[in-house]
Amino acid sequence: MKNSYEQVVVVCSTVSACFSCVSWMAVVKPKLDELQLYLPYEYGAIAISCLTSSLLAIRKFDDFFQNKKMRHDDVTVSDFGYGPGSILTEAERKDINKRIAHFTTAMDDAGNECWAIDDLLFRLSTPLRDFLTFLAEQCGDEDKGEYFEISETIKYLDSSLELLKS
Repeated sequence: MKNSYEQVVVVCSTVSACFSCVSWMAVVKPKLDELQLYLPYEYGAIAISCLTSSLLAIRKFDDFFQNKKMRHDDVTVSDFGYGPGSILTEAERKDINKRIAHFTTAMDDAGNECWAIDDLLFRLSTPLRDFLTFLAEQCGDEDKGEYFEISETIKYLDSSLELLKS
């Protein structure tokens, strides 16, 4: 594989950020008793943080798949020899930029009901899985670390999708 192990790890670790809101909703939140938290804002803050992390990671993958290189050190699919694609509509991207990524007058409550997070994650999952499978196929005998990282990420993606479906 021509890419560095670090590039592969960054791509793979961003997958977990995409699904942080799913992990919160399906795994962590049901185990927490809201009253056990010391401050009333902690519960909501964690939920919003997970949603924000997911939305920003989805936007990151949109840049990645669209081959958007704003800086010389940006990593995109073309760096891996893979063709471009897109995840977000222009309106979705604008919403994430204005309501999440930047301080703007358009910022408002970023609650889950305002976002079609399930739809965004399902749309991301197919191109992401295809890309990860492509990466795994590029690995040779000398790329055992990369192959392990990629195959574990595919397993994580699949289990996160199962949580999302339930």
